[in-house]
Amino acid sequence: MTHASVSRRRRYLPALILIAVAAAIVVTGLVTRWSRAEQLREDAQTQSVRTVAVILPSPIEGSALALPGRIEAWSRAPIYARVSGYLKRWSRDIGEPVKAGQVLAEIDTPDVDQELQQARAELARARS
Repeated sequence: MTHASVSRRRRYLPALILIAVAAAIVVTGLVTRWSRAEQLREDAQTQSVRTVAVILPSPIEGSALALPGRIEAWSRAPIYARVSGYLKRWSRDIGEPVKAGQVLAEIDTPDVDQELQQARAELARARS
């Protein structure tokens, strides 16, 4: 062998070692992956979900249970009029559902009506 061929072999030797190590790593990884895949398959078969048939029960005649009861609200809201007077008309009964802004009752206020007429008369007199 000549000195040039030995020099050429030494130059490629690190590359060959690197390729051999890389190939060994790849082969080791593939073998590990294949063995792990087999292990996972076995685990999946042992832990497989069992199926269950669902039975729908049918109601039996006379199985209903009726009991007396009373429903109450969580909280109570006292309702007050802004002015005092006499109840003229009641539009809702106790326990009926109502919505915000709905008129529950009308109040006849003769005292406030008289004060309003007096204030209007004083305003008209002041303007004239």
